[in-house]
Amino acid sequence: MLHPWLQVIYFRSMVDISSTKGELRLPLFNFPKNSVALVTGAGSGIGFATATLLSQVGVITYGLTKIADDKPEISHGLIRWLVADVSDRDQVDSAISRVREEHESLDFLVSNAAVVRHAPVGDVLISDLKYMLDTNLIGYFNLMGSALPLLKKSKAASVVAVSSIHAQTTSRMVSGYAATKGALVSAVKASALDLGADGIRVNVVLPGSVDTPMLRASANLRFPENPDAQIDEWGRSHPLGRILEPEEVAHAIIFLGSPMASGITGATLIVDGGLSAKLAL
Repeated sequence: MLHPWLQVIYFRSMVDISSTKGELRLPLFNFPKNSVALVTGAGSGIGFATATLLSQVGVITYGLTKIADDKPEISHGLIRWLVADVSDRDQVDSAISRVREEHESLDFLVSNAAVVRHAPVGDVLISDLKYMLDTNLIGYFNLMGSALPLLKKSKAASVVAVSSIHAQTTSRMVSGYAATKGALVSAVKASALDLGADGIRVNVVLPGSVDTPMLRASANLRFPENPDAQIDEWGRSHPLGRILEPEEVAHAIIFLGSPMASGITGATLIVDGGLSAKLAL
């Protein structure tokens, strides 16, 4: 069943509201007909929500997942699945070559794949730090290096990276993760400067607490006696009084990638239910 907001978007997207004959302009996000997108970390959580919504509004969508069996079905639309580990440049090149074989350009790239390891700063294992860096930061550079030729062939390409609110304000036990996400924000800003002359926009979204497998795994690890109660407590700490749904972050990602945000590049968009605006007393 579609999320209520997705139902509105999906059914409105069936209507051609364009005044240009033969060209479908989708409402709200306004992606041109035959736009092509690639979303990493698409097997679950924010990545799956983003790939699903893109597919449902008519964008040709490739979902990249690290695990071959991690390819959930959707009730409407179609995700074209690719399997690759973003930390491995050869695997990324292979996935991008599949897109290149089927399309002349790539219009929208979402760098979302991420991993986390928990430890106090003095106990962070270098192997764990490298594991997070390889996916959370090196993965972004692997994607950009491989996909850039296709992005440059688009009339108006866009890249959105998914960082974390931990890049700006963080908590205990995640110093390594926060470092990788902060570095990603800096990389995105520099990328926007590098690619502006090519007409490629690059932005970054910073989600807060979102109901994803990663968040639930963190709750299980840190509070195994009652992880659901811990998630509820995290939600109450937000001004909105709850954690977010993956679709709410997906909307922000897709907005930044769409023609509706044509004047936005090098920007940081926080989607955290107001958490970072709150003064801890």
